[in-house]
Amino acid sequence: DYSFQYIILNNKKIYELKSYKIKNFHSIEQKIDSLNDILKKDNTFKKKVWKSIKISITNTKFNLIPEEFFNSKKLDFYLNNTTSYSIKNDKINFYFHKKLKLYIIYAIEKKLINWCNKSFKKMRLFHESSSLINGFYITNKSKGCTSYIYFEEQVFYILILKNKKLLYYNFFLIEKNKFLNYIFLILNELEIDQNNLSLVISGKDKKDYKNRLKEYFKNISVYQSNELIEKTKESNNISLLFNHFL
Repeated sequence: DYSFQYIILNNKKIYELKSYKIKNFHSIEQKIDSLNDILKKDNTFKKKVWKSIKISITNTKFNLIPEEFFNSKKLDFYLNNTTSYSIKNDKINFYFHKKLKLYIIYAIEKKLINWCNKSFKKMRLFHESSSLINGFYITNKSKGCTSYIYFEEQVFYILILKNKKLLYYNFFLIEKNKFLNYIFLILNELEIDQNNLSLVISGKDKKDYKNRLKEYFKNISVYQSNELIEKTKESNNISLLFNHFL
């Protein structure tokens, strides 16, 4: 299943927070039909109480490119061989992280972009990776090696920073305890000693995940937001909260 979530912020406090489940779809048209149904039934969208809107979309059609290797004329090249990007159906865009000197190149279905433009005024569209990378980078105060892991319903995101530089970012499906295998594979690949790593977790069921991870990591904590007051203790909307940084 997929989800549609939104947060309305007022003076950095959550004014409205909702999440909808969307059943599996077999075409972009079915996805848009499901989104239209939500907008028709939801009172917030009927009232249009926002001044501007930022939309973040999650998919696997993205890549990270250091500034020195970026060429705006080669956007197709960055996604063609590593993702399911379709020249016919998708449109490529990019976001530049100035302090990290890093580009996120991503593709979104053209029909979905058209739907967003028709449905919302003053709309800005991002890849969820931009929200998470920017948000955790800004909140990170440590010069040591820190890994941020964000758990959603079916996937988890892992980001590793050291000396304010991004060492790694990706996301994976959660399959029982297999998520531990992914974490250790990444640490082994980067030659990071788990005893010297600070682990910060957030998202869904973070207390449960903390209990499962503390067996392997001695320095583990739960992410605490100082800038935004969360409405629920088990908030699963960190990436949406981070949109205000973009």
